Amino acid sequence: MAKGKKKKKRSSFFKAIKPFISDDRVLQFLFQAVAVGITWAGAMKAQKNAEVVGEIADNTQALLQSKPDKAKSK
Repeated sequence: MAKGKKKKKRSSFFKAIKPFISDDRVLQFLFQAVAVGITWAGAMKAQKNAEVVGEIADNTQALLQSKPDKAKSK
């Protein structure tokens, strides 16, 4: 009744790295390296965003200090 299941083709990349990932330590290292890369990218983005927010806050504060107070001039 049921036909045989089709096998998925493995990519050549998988075939090339399969001998190296047979050990759990290597697989754990790969996952840790990916996690560190993602964390580092997130930290760099957060640092960049903090710099932009700081710059905007400084510009706003300078603008507010240089603006004359309308209530005092009347």
